[in-house]
Amino acid sequence: MERQKVKSQVEDVVEDQIFLRHRKKREVWKHVDSTWMASSKEILAFRRALLNPLTCQQFQRFVSLKGDFLENGVLFWLEVQRYKDLFHSHCDEATVQHKVTLIIRSFIDSPLPPGLQINIPPEQARDILERRREMGPYVFREAQMTVFTQLFKLWPQFLSFRSSVEEERVLPELEVRKEKQRQKLHRRRREEEEARRAQEEAEKQKSSFAEGLFEDGCSVFGGSQEGGEIGGESGAPTHPAQQVSWSYSRYISALEQEEALLQTHLERGVATLSVSSGTVSSRRSVRSEGRGSTCSQRRIPSSRAQSVQQ
Repeated sequence: MERQKVKSQVEDVVEDQIFLRHRKKREVWKHVDSTWMASSKEILAFRRALLNPLTCQQFQRFVSLKGDFLENGVLFWLEVQRYKDLFHSHCDEATVQHKVTLIIRSFIDSPLPPGLQINIPPEQARDILERRREMGPYVFREAQMTVFTQLFKLWPQFLSFRSSVEEERVLPELEVRKEKQRQKLHRRRREEEEARRAQEEAEKQKSSFAEGLFEDGCSVFGGSQEGGEIGGESGAPTHPAQQVSWSYSRYISALEQEEALLQTHLERGVATLSVSSGTVSSRRSVRSEGRGSTCSQRRIPSSRAQSVQQ
């Protein structure tokens, strides 16, 4: 059993080296020390560090400061290694498939968003889901090597950090940095939330101001605001919430009322004029009659004087 386990570890190291050499041909990859490719000794040292519980815990805390899914990458790499050991131990198929399902639900197709919890291309995730029963112990090989490459690039930085801190202060220092990062992230999210609320409040006030102007405009021009229907059975709005209605009949009725009012005023004015004219004419007739009687009275004495003289 021990010999078989050592053999599987050697095969893993060979696979890692072949994968990294193939990656060198496809892209330019430099490490911190400006070397083009890591040796198999460095890869083996890194693998041993990941399998060491204390070093792996320190490295896991370190990479959590560098990216969202890098810490999950460490856990994924460890779980795949356990799956390989389980497969090579000739367990029953049900146990092996149960382990595959746990890894997939934890990292590849998680029920919690986002579904993909590690930094691998989506096509690799789809290939795992489609061929999970065909590839045996190599079902996670491409994904594991992708994660391994990402983590291995951060290994020199971790070594530099650990050499600058006492061994017993590595984890506490990483926890302090992690807490500062959490506070900074929390502060940034709070500021974004406050900015979002302020924007919503400004838009709400702007909308209320626009509605006030809308109502004033409707009252000035004789319009009316009527609340539209909220929606039909599907919940979709069937009419606008507010609309201006202009009635032609109301407009004509208002004109008729105004015309009738003007006619009433005119009639009253004519009646007043006729009454006043009648009064004037009666006064004139009285005056004329008075003048006539005076003249007749004046004529009577003259006639009498003529009869006396005769």
